[in-house]
Amino acid sequence: MAAQVSGKQSTDPSAGTGSLSGGVTVVGRQNVLGLCYADIRGGQCVEPLGGNARVTQAECCKTFGKGWGDSCFMCPHMLGQVDGCPAGHQRNQTTGACADIDECKAFPWLCENGRCTNNPGSFHCKCRAGYMMDATGTRCIAEMRGRCYSDVPTNRGVCGVDLTGLAITKHVCCCTIGESWGAQCESCPDPNSQNFKWLCPGGLGFQRRTRYVGGVRTDGSTRTDQVVDMNECSTIANICRHGRCFNTVGSYYCLCNPGYRLESSRTKCVGLTLKGYVRGPKLCSKELEEIRPAGDGVSVGVLTQVLCVSVRGVFLLLTYPWL
Repeated sequence: MAAQVSGKQSTDPSAGTGSLSGGVTVVGRQNVLGLCYADIRGGQCVEPLGGNARVTQAECCKTFGKGWGDSCFMCPHMLGQVDGCPAGHQRNQTTGACADIDECKAFPWLCENGRCTNNPGSFHCKCRAGYMMDATGTRCIAEMRGRCYSDVPTNRGVCGVDLTGLAITKHVCCCTIGESWGAQCESCPDPNSQNFKWLCPGGLGFQRRTRYVGGVRTDGSTRTDQVVDMNECSTIANICRHGRCFNTVGSYYCLCNPGYRLESSRTKCVGLTLKGYVRGPKLCSKELEEIRPAGDGVSVGVLTQVLCVSVRGVFLLLTYPWL
């Protein structure tokens, strides 16, 4: 659901008047209710929080929101406007004092499958057994674990290759190496879909850490987002079997042990079969400046993009698939 950002003065008599800044009107009486939007993209309010839940402008804009109201008015802090109250607080129109916003009461959908506790300027979710906090820090999702597969199920319902041999969460599987997950071989969401953005808000190979904290912030919000790399090597047990896993930004790679090669799924190493490979130490010695095998070990030639493996004194020259 999306709403066009309003660039006109509000004609709603109950909404009062506001200042026009950056082509967007900022409005809001304390008792007017409207939708609260998590983001504004392409001139539109997107991601309404809590479905059709309606809250006041202050409850929206001083907590989670960037846009508010059925006509989509940009929140004041998005325009650099502040009211002097700390984040998570709103100004009492009668006394003029700053009062704490009870997020748990204003947003009944908070901490679904858990318990919401209000704190000064913020809140805290405690998930019930079998649930964990989602990437947004606002609700609890089932901590179900299942197998992670390399392909979407076939017409016969056959899953792809089990990538780890272990049960992992759908988030870890679909946001890193998997194409399908779980006992029913459920397809991972398309990277361009809204479901993918919900499951993997940081993007493929990343995770978004969200915290809601009290205190004064320059943008008037209590929300702190940080997109960080997901370390597949430490998160996914058993990855790069028969080799070593090296984490990279947004991805990873496997360096296989002597006598093994990287399997097509890029998640594990399988035993080498000598048939079909060129043998002979002279081939390796041609590239000594890039490849320096020493005993039984592995050395990668960055410039030549080949792998030189010494197995019981016999050198194998192999193409390294991920270079």
